[in-house]
Amino acid sequence: MAAFRAYLSEHAGKPTRVAAVVCDMSAAFLAAPAESFPKAAVTVDRFHVVQVFTTAVEKVRRAEGTSAPRKCYAACVSPPPPRQPSAAEPFP
Repeated sequence: MAAFRAYLSEHAGKPTRVAAVVCDMSAAFLAAPAESFPKAAVTVDRFHVVQVFTTAVEKVRRAEGTSAPRKCYAACVSPPPPRQPSAAEPFP
């Protein structure tokens, strides 16, 4: 970021006019724009947001899978038995 800031300054650019920076979620990448472009809004790229979300969901899914009591597989996938009509109901 510092090199890009220097490049902008050398070519009549104004680092203070940089409005937005898109970067990785690592601490080093998130700290760099604040130092070089203090007025810029920092946006994290979509790939890394989805990656963090997917990892968190997978972690919860695995934890739920190991901590929940196991049910019989057949009971989970078999349809319920058909309802028996009562004596008061007419026969179809």
